[in-house]
Amino acid sequence: MPLVIVMLFLASAPHPDRVDFANFRYPAIEACFPNGKVTGPIVLRHGKFDAIDKSTLLETETSLHSVAYGGLRGDGSLQAAVILSCDAYGLPGMYNQGFLFDVQGVKATLIAIIAGGTEDSGIEKIQIARGLLLVDRCGEDGCQQSELDSYRLVGRSLKLVAVKHHRTVTYPSY
Repeated sequence: MPLVIVMLFLASAPHPDRVDFANFRYPAIEACFPNGKVTGPIVLRHGKFDAIDKSTLLETETSLHSVAYGGLRGDGSLQAAVILSCDAYGLPGMYNQGFLFDVQGVKATLIAIIAGGTEDSGIEKIQIARGLLLVDRCGEDGCQQSELDSYRLVGRSLKLVAVKHHRTVTYPSY
């Protein structure tokens, strides 16, 4: 039985050779601050960041939603796509946004910001496969139909190479 406990602990511990995106500094996302009043970068601790507007007592919570690793450059280098989700307590709406990083060991360098959105337009899922960044998001009609956007990394920018529409299976997770 102690072996099972050790295995569970190891599975939840950060990988020693990878960036710990749950304890990481991200650029500010205006929607992740009460009333959009940015007070600095988003610094996650244990996957969470709280911001409070002391004059209104409005609070937002930003969380690490997901991280996907893979190769986008074709040279064996590693990239990571990260989604952060925000919840504005006391206000309607949720918001998410993505970030793309070059990863070397435990260091990450921001390459690009991936447009997110609200619960009607946000990122449902993100993955890196076959040299492409695949971003599944709600379509223009809200979430009745989704679109899978495929991007190729060209230098330090993402180039949209395909858009495929499909029935929404899951809604954005915040």
